[in-house]
Amino acid sequence: MAKNKRDISSWKILIAKLLHPVPVFFIVTTLTALVYTVPNLRHTYQTSTTSVFGITTFVFNILLPVATGFIAAFGVYFGLSDLRRKTGDSDRSRSTKESYTSDDRSRAIARHLPTAAITMDVNGKVTFLNPAAADLFHIYQPEDHYIIDQFIDSNNLRGSIEEVFKGNTITVDRTGILLDDPETAQTWEITGIPFTRNEEVVEAFLLIENRAQYRLLEDELIRTEDRYKNIFNHAPCSIFFVDSQGYYLDANPAALEMLGYSLEELITLTTRELSSDSDRRHRRLREAPGWIEDETRFLRKDGKVVEAELQGSSFQSDTETYFIGIAKDVTARNELQRNLSAAKARLKAVLSLETRPLILLDAQDRIANVNGAAIDLLDCPSEKLLGMPLEDLIQGEPPPLQESSSASSSPCIFDIPQGPSINLSVIRLPLGSANNTGSLLLLSGGPLPVISSKS
Repeated sequence: MAKNKRDISSWKILIAKLLHPVPVFFIVTTLTALVYTVPNLRHTYQTSTTSVFGITTFVFNILLPVATGFIAAFGVYFGLSDLRRKTGDSDRSRSTKESYTSDDRSRAIARHLPTAAITMDVNGKVTFLNPAAADLFHIYQPEDHYIIDQFIDSNNLRGSIEEVFKGNTITVDRTGILLDDPETAQTWEITGIPFTRNEEVVEAFLLIENRAQYRLLEDELIRTEDRYKNIFNHAPCSIFFVDSQGYYLDANPAALEMLGYSLEELITLTTRELSSDSDRRHRRLREAPGWIEDETRFLRKDGKVVEAELQGSSFQSDTETYFIGIAKDVTARNELQRNLSAAKARLKAVLSLETRPLILLDAQDRIANVNGAAIDLLDCPSEKLLGMPLEDLIQGEPPPLQESSSASSSPCIFDIPQGPSINLSVIRLPLGSANNTGSLLLLSGGPLPVISSKS
């Protein structure tokens, strides 16, 4: 074994202590120098007082032993100081190594851990608890009075500790109760580390983390994920997620049905392949994050076009930007609106060709349209008539619905928005009895002629 450079032998330490006083060396050295020079001082004085050189030599012979004493004394002083410092460091190093062991360092670290930490010997006696363990187990007495079984009741805990004393490091989950709170079951994650001395396990170091709060968070996470999956999978509208490059990442069953693709096929496609204006929406969301509403057209797998109302938004995850889209298929609705607009246009064209005065009522008995002959008869512009309820236009009960225009007319008094009231003969015909889509009024200044349905 190599000898430490700082390891000083005991006889040197003894000499350092005996020769500590610096003045001893100063006096001895000075006297020795004077014994050597004094016999020559008288002769030097007698022969040198008559010249400057002689006086200088005389003074030099006096100062030389004094200077020699100072130099020797301070040389010994600094040498002994260095020796004393080395011996002192060596003593402190040995004493520190003997008093501050690896166990002390481990416990010093454990005291500052937020996780409960304890050590126990082979007999199960607790030899150390950190503050977190004291708070967990409500123990604030000296730890060497406790056996772990006195405050933890858990199946297989003893078996896990025995594994540690066999030299194994373990991490296990154990469920049990604290004996001061027997009504509440606790779940702990226990990590056991063996402490060895002379290649023998003498203590078990246990880190005990209460998993109850983690279990509550895990359960809440599971419930949240289940709610999300139920909403995502059963929502009647189409929901899909897109990455920053425009590739589809996920889609719910409604979106897959609307687009006609399987999820495996869809995630290989980009939004621009199915919707020509997707890049414009992505730019809008990047420039002004938030929800946008838009109308778009999707190209289905079978080549058909799907018209949809789309709501989109962007969100950040780590450093990536993603997009979420919620779409509603409005193809059938838009087709009905187009058909209705076309029907209204055709009806308007028919009414404009009819020479008899006609007023078209909607399902709420509001004036939806009038032809030119009715405007001339009532002498009122269409802007004042459109949207007016029938009850505001006719005094008394509205005329009854007739099966055909061959029925007799009913006299009615019309309150015209401008001008005096007028008497008119009216026949009211249904436009659609099944859905009550409205009715048609035939007007005449005199009695309406009876028209045969066969004519």
